[in-house]
Amino acid sequence: MLSPVLFNVLLQAIIDEVTRQLELAGITGGVTRVRYDGKELKWPPAGSRSGDILVRWLAYADDICIADSEAELSAILNNFNDVLTKFGMTLSAEKSF
Repeated sequence: MLSPVLFNVLLQAIIDEVTRQLELAGITGGVTRVRYDGKELKWPPAGSRSGDILVRWLAYADDICIADSEAELSAILNNFNDVLTKFGMTLSAEKSF
């Protein structure tokens, strides 16, 4: 039971570090917006951004969606791989594209 919690703590630390480094490099990552209407999250209509929630990383279990274009994905994955290496982990390139 503790293993998934520890994985999520580690993954959040990795995401925070990657986000910090990407912001320093001027790369925004796959940012999208959602809106919470009190019951569920919905895609907001175009136009007004009032009340929107910024979502930079979409993650489920060990799958993460992080980019809007192939060029951006390449830059983010290189940065992500560098941070993973610092944490003693490796990126599975075969599963990442």
